[in-house]
Amino acid sequence: MLDVVKRKIQGEASEICKQRNAIFKVCDNKDLKNFDVRKCTESLEETAPYLYQVLSSVAGKKAHTITAFSTLMYGRNMKNSILQYITGLTVDSCGITKEGLQVLHDLGVSVSPRSILRKKNELVLEQEEKIKQTVTAYVKQREKAVVTEAELHAEVRQHDEATCTIPIDENVYPPIEMLGDNLDITITPSKITSDAQRKSLHWFLVMMKQKKITVEDFNSMQVREQRDIMTLPKENWLANLHQTGSLIDNMVHSIIHVLVKYIEFLKPLKCDIPLYIPHEFIEKTQTKSVFLNCELIEASENSASGMISIMERVHDLAVPHTRQENKVIERIVFGGDVLTNERAFTAQQNMQLNKSEVDRFAGIIHRPEGLHRQMNFLLVIDIY
Repeated sequence: MLDVVKRKIQGEASEICKQRNAIFKVCDNKDLKNFDVRKCTESLEETAPYLYQVLSSVAGKKAHTITAFSTLMYGRNMKNSILQYITGLTVDSCGITKEGLQVLHDLGVSVSPRSILRKKNELVLEQEEKIKQTVTAYVKQREKAVVTEAELHAEVRQHDEATCTIPIDENVYPPIEMLGDNLDITITPSKITSDAQRKSLHWFLVMMKQKKITVEDFNSMQVREQRDIMTLPKENWLANLHQTGSLIDNMVHSIIHVLVKYIEFLKPLKCDIPLYIPHEFIEKTQTKSVFLNCELIEASENSASGMISIMERVHDLAVPHTRQENKVIERIVFGGDVLTNERAFTAQQNMQLNKSEVDRFAGIIHRPEGLHRQMNFLLVIDIY
């Protein structure tokens, strides 16, 4: 009986290690980002039921069972290394030394330090390519559109005809918004001496977010005429009865979702409540948002010079502008918390004596993000 079970388990282990089986293999970097324990468990229960039952009866928890599976399969074939890569990259980001990583590799929990370094370089190159395909592509497209338009006018004036042979990029890249926040780390040694003191590291993380809905998505009848905000009557800034009623209905919908989630006797009503507030752009808002970490700037927003350096980098990275005249083509939203927003605005004010728009950071629109923006909105409602 034991020999039968042994042969069965050996067959299942061989099946997992085959080239066509990708349960623990890293076929693409997306596999590292999208690894799902639940799907992995289902695949193992289907591919190796005997071995899974044996390990789960010993380990107990699913996560421990998957870890045991991964370690055993990595020892049998080092291509089965998805969990080893995830573990190695995680502990490496936490500051583990090369020697510590080598110990984990010898135990079969992580890949080797050289493999981690190679994978980090691959991820960096992949991230840089994504930035080129989103931020850089959008900026270049907007800059090229202005140059093309100027050349078109020059050609029309020269030849007195409405045709132009200048090539125009058919790809339309979605507009972007930039987000940022400070990233501060304090390193405290176990024993503080004259040589070993506390260290404070100050960085600034810059992220990009693609807009899902733009003014081009609206019906032309819905888009209002552009007017000077300084000449608008004050009552235009107040919500009318229809807008107020819509706001109250949406707030009630959100409050009901919270009540149904946390109050026990209301949970049976969950199936009768719509998941989302209905609107015409529901399909676009349901798609996954595109976020990218663009850069980690070695500067602190706590100092005026540091904030100016941050604004310079963000402006150069994401704001379309003419390269010769330094004239801003299109302004970009730069969001953050209230403190970051105030410091960025102050840095922009400090640069207003410069001649060019780029040097004055004229391409930045300041906006508080997330909860801070919601609180500002609620304050307006309360005052109103």
